[in-house]
Amino acid sequence: MIKPAALARLIEVIRRPATIHGLSVTDWDDLIRLARASGLAGRLANAANAAGGLGQVPDGVARYLTAWGFVTDKLEADLRYELDEIRQALAGTGITPVLLKGAAYSASRQAWAVGRHYSDIDLMVPFEALPAVERALLIRGWQPSHRDDPYTQKYYRQWMHEIPPLSHVHRGTTIDLHHAITPRTSRIRSDGSTLVAAAEPIANAPGFLKLTDIDQLIHCATHVFSDTEIPKGLRDLLDFDALLTQCHAHDEVGAQRIADRAATLGLGAMVFLAWRQAHRLIDTPPPPACVRRFAPNAISLAALDAIYARALPPEHPLCDRPGAGLARTAVLLRGHWLRMPLHLLVSHLIRKSFSGALAQATDEKKADPQG
Repeated sequence: MIKPAALARLIEVIRRPATIHGLSVTDWDDLIRLARASGLAGRLANAANAAGGLGQVPDGVARYLTAWGFVTDKLEADLRYELDEIRQALAGTGITPVLLKGAAYSASRQAWAVGRHYSDIDLMVPFEALPAVERALLIRGWQPSHRDDPYTQKYYRQWMHEIPPLSHVHRGTTIDLHHAITPRTSRIRSDGSTLVAAAEPIANAPGFLKLTDIDQLIHCATHVFSDTEIPKGLRDLLDFDALLTQCHAHDEVGAQRIADRAATLGLGAMVFLAWRQAHRLIDTPPPPACVRRFAPNAISLAALDAIYARALPPEHPLCDRPGAGLARTAVLLRGHWLRMPLHLLVSHLIRKSFSGALAQATDEKKADPQG
């Protein structure tokens, strides 16, 4: 797939830091703009350090990347503090939560994830443990969003794979508390208890578990390619690429293990799609035969290729292609289609559209002094 030069350069620098040498100030300006748009500024700073330090880059760029290094250090310190708070909150429940996504990568101190930023802490516990865990977190100061909205509460608690986000009343930190990685109403439902049962301790984060490497890879694929929005799609695809290496996926035995586990979880189609788009966008080796068996028909695959080629890159003039806005709308519709059966989806979208219009009208009335 033909990629804009700035996007290709950012991907190359993140995956192969040595290529950072010899870049012009203009190149760096483009890199920083795209890295900010895609949530990769911290990983760009880490790539510069890995390539020999910030002495190898222009002074202004070095100052900018140094600042992002401080941001990364602060996020890691904040994560350690929040994990200690969560550990204390759950101490009396006998429940060991599973860390997911960015928090898990950071807590596990994966070398490739240094500088990888995230906005909240994702936890997963068995479905039957949700009430006890939520109650313990409430006592510690986390409060659920949408408390006064019965419909949103029903949406999360009856249909989704998580409860409404929990935000701390003083620190503002957010916890997404999951019991699975796909909604209960999803067309691609996967049993969260299977993932929890296989989870492993985190050496650097006592009191927490993480998914196995293969399950992390499958979750990464499922998160990106079943969601309704992918503003950080490139970042997540680079996570997937790093996890492929971590899982020895480019070895026949490793690839077969991934395919077998994905089939067991009912998520083979998600893994194939992630692997194919990683190959097309960031030059990951193509999916092997054991994974290609999950491919959709040729017409569907061509449509998905066209959509994700435009929707995965960051939303920025340096890499937007014709039809990018339409592709992001298609991702939104596909995500909703996967998330809920048609009768629930139609009702949900009508209700959300009505409530959105009502909220807008209310805001306009408040803003109009003559209203």
